[in-house]
Amino acid sequence: MTKTSDVADLAAMGRSDLVTLWQQLFDQPAPAMLSQPFLRRFIAFEMQSRRQGGLLRQVKATLGKGFEKKLGLPAQSLKLVGACCAGATMTAACRAAP
Repeated sequence: MTKTSDVADLAAMGRSDLVTLWQQLFDQPAPAMLSQPFLRRFIAFEMQSRRQGGLLRQVKATLGKGFEKKLGLPAQSLKLVGACCAGATMTAACRAAP
């Protein structure tokens, strides 16, 4: 699978294809804890977001503030995975959690 895969193709992908596509999109391994449905959702969101030019700066700031407050960490301490998206931000928060 490649970065040019279509969102519609995700439904037919098995876990190994989804993990490979995650690696290509985020430049890092997929979290082992994510089920296939969640992998599909995060990947689909990221693909759609990138096609539309990514998230707005305001959305990125809001996501950072939410995790800063929830985890008691400064937003800049969260290492975001690849482009800032909901999936990447959630992954970063999981890794930053004590």
